[in-house]
Amino acid sequence: MKNKNIIAAVIAFCLCACAMPVNILAANEKIEESTEKSNYSIGEIGGYLEGSIKTVRQMENERLFSNSTGHGFAAEQANNLVDRLHGKNATVVGGDNAKNGADRKILNPIWIQDKYYSTASNTVNAAFDNETGTYRYIDENDKPMQLEVPADQYDKAVELMKKKIESGKVKGVTDGSEAENLVRKGNVTYAQAKNIAKAGTIDSLKYDAANGVITASCAVGISFALDYAVCKLNGYDTNTALKDSAINGLKTGSVVFASYVISAQITKTGAANALAPATDAIANQLGENTCQAILDTFGVTAPAATKESVIRQASKILQNTIISDAVIVVVLSADDIYNLFAGRISKEQLLKELTVAIASV
Repeated sequence: MKNKNIIAAVIAFCLCACAMPVNILAANEKIEESTEKSNYSIGEIGGYLEGSIKTVRQMENERLFSNSTGHGFAAEQANNLVDRLHGKNATVVGGDNAKNGADRKILNPIWIQDKYYSTASNTVNAAFDNETGTYRYIDENDKPMQLEVPADQYDKAVELMKKKIESGKVKGVTDGSEAENLVRKGNVTYAQAKNIAKAGTIDSLKYDAANGVITASCAVGISFALDYAVCKLNGYDTNTALKDSAINGLKTGSVVFASYVISAQITKTGAANALAPATDAIANQLGENTCQAILDTFGVTAPAATKESVIRQASKILQNTIISDAVIVVVLSADDIYNLFAGRISKEQLLKELTVAIASV
């Protein structure tokens, strides 16, 4: 609870800071002049925008981590991430909540159902129907899906699955040795999945850092391409254009990386839910069409094709966006805030830089 209060205070500070410049600009012409020319290049702003969209989209996935069974969702995402890093075309497909549907897919296709329980027995048994005792996860070709289990439970899970097969509990499979093919060893253990779902753990930070690198790399590419094009249009020689674009790209990537990791950690605390009353009111005022446009922008689908579902989902996206943008402002201003406390700049200069950061965001 203490951590949530601290996070809420940081967010409140950022939102208040967003409102402060309105009055400050009216009273101080120097600050107004400082905002006429942004400190950020077109490439940087483009990179920050791309990073923000990807961050908000991933935050929506990770909000499920704070649920009571959040470690199961964390296991799906973590296993999928590792497979992608190994070059596999893997996706999470369990968002449709289809009964006895797959959680993940690796193009061939290989359909995968993730089960992460505290013991191998509970993990395997969860894949079988309570009434009939038969294996529940069958694909459209009438073949059993792979059962992905915690890495530390794999050997025991194979033994248990072999007994299930020999007992005739798996449709279309009679050879017990097929258990090794039916049971898939997860990329993370049960304990790691539990830790990934929490904020502040080593496993959680490593997972967010890996996702942060992917997100930042996209932002770097966009920033570099935009700035290089602008430099060439302005008559810069190739070496200068490459150098300036590369520097801006690296700066953009570092900001997006830090912003992503911090935003993801905040998401795992469930702090975004505190913003619900405000974003619910905003989403209702925006209406269904605008809310649908918001969802389309971030590549998010509402749980149901109803007006209420669309508005409710858009409200959650707005919550994620507020947190993400507030974090970006803090990250962009971190150096100036440090310099203020170090006595290197004045409060007035900090306000100028903060105004530019907020305006750009």
